[in-house]
Amino acid sequence: CQSYFLLNNYSNAVLVLLISTLIYLFNFNSTLNGVLYGKNLFREAFYSHAFGRTAFIILTIISLFIVKNYVLLIILLFLGGAIHLGTILRYLGNTGIKVTRNDIQFSLLKKILPASLPIGLGTFFAFAYDKIDVLLIREIINSNAVAIYSAGYSLYKLPIILTPVLLVPLFTDLSSKLKSS
Repeated sequence: CQSYFLLNNYSNAVLVLLISTLIYLFNFNSTLNGVLYGKNLFREAFYSHAFGRTAFIILTIISLFIVKNYVLLIILLFLGGAIHLGTILRYLGNTGIKVTRNDIQFSLLKKILPASLPIGLGTFFAFAYDKIDVLLIREIINSNAVAIYSAGYSLYKLPIILTPVLLVPLFTDLSSKLKSS
């Protein structure tokens, strides 16, 4: 299947589809992990992350020895995300949380979507603002400068990402104590 797409120049369309699906898949997984955190299932949230990432790492190492192809690596990343999603859904099923199409209230969604439009636009523009520097550096200087800048910026961004990861369990515990008192 992969050689068919590569031979018939469909690889770009498949890559765009896989990469864009990955973005939504990992965001969806993150949202569902938040539900696990909200249910005080911190161990299950960690295991679901660890299981999906470990599967991806093992599959990647195996694939690097068999086939050296970036399309295969993206497919493996997708499989890792799917394994992560399956693990989260299993843990959520054990808690009794199951969402079906009948549970979705479309009338409520019609009320929520207009209210969430401003924050959605704000998030989009914040994302664009966060990425414009890389595009400008590439156009003004070159791709090597972007690589150096991105490496340094990722060191700055890492503590910003880790802080919520560490504080979410603390905030959940604090809110449950405030609710009970």
